[in-house]
Amino acid sequence: MLDPVTGTCDLYAARPVQCRTFGPPMRDEEGHLTVCELCFTNASAEEVARCEMDQGWRPLEDALIAQAESDPVNAAPTLIAFALTR
Repeated sequence: MLDPVTGTCDLYAARPVQCRTFGPPMRDEEGHLTVCELCFTNASAEEVARCEMDQGWRPLEDALIAQAESDPVNAAPTLIAFALTR
């Protein structure tokens, strides 16, 4: 739904959840603050910085993934339906 002439999203006002949650300013591996250019076209660096997504949850995610991968029950291929019935 990206307008090729204006470079804007025609659905922005009624955009789906996926679009609303895509593009928050986040730090990359080098620590640079990156953003979705379409969401922050007229934003100053200070405005972008105020919107930075807190990624403090990443260490917990890594620990939970490591814990799940160390469980022999999780060694086989996983099907969503099977996982939901466990």
